Amino acid sequence: YNKSLFSSQMFKDNSLISGDDDLLVQKSASKENTAIQINPNSFVYSNSPTTWKEFFNQKRRHHTTAVRYKFLHKFFLTINPTSHIAVYVLFIFGLLGPYAFWVSILFAIRLLSITFVGYYNLKKLEEFDLLFYLPLLDAFHVLYYLIMAPFLFFPQKSKWK
Repeated sequence: YNKSLFSSQMFKDNSLISGDDDLLVQKSASKENTAIQINPNSFVYSNSPTTWKEFFNQKRRHHTTAVRYKFLHKFFLTINPTSHIAVYVLFIFGLLGPYAFWVSILFAIRLLSITFVGYYNLKKLEEFDLLFYLPLLDAFHVLYYLIMAPFLFFPQKSKWK
């Protein structure tokens, strides 16, 4: 985006330490001017944090912007992690009951579905080498949600150095 769009659409209080790009897209995007691109030439890469401390600080900074999202967007953004956690909780409790075999079959079907969908998506995104890690990454993603939840519910003030 160019400076004039940024200046005309962005918040004037300059209190944002993260998320200005998300909020700008949220404010100015429409069906007519926005599209999803999966062409490798459209990919944008950025450097990742190199330590756990840097990673958690970055995520904490990102979460400070969440309060500015539209309610409907926040609602939809919570559906995936909530249902993801629920699947694993129900799976664990299901293993303890009389239908453990069927629960295991349903969970295996879920993992196969993730792998099937992942096959096509990872191929398009040129990240096919991650395919065989998907079941493990799926489980770790639940742990990620649980670890990061306090940052969402109890945000801390964060400042750029």
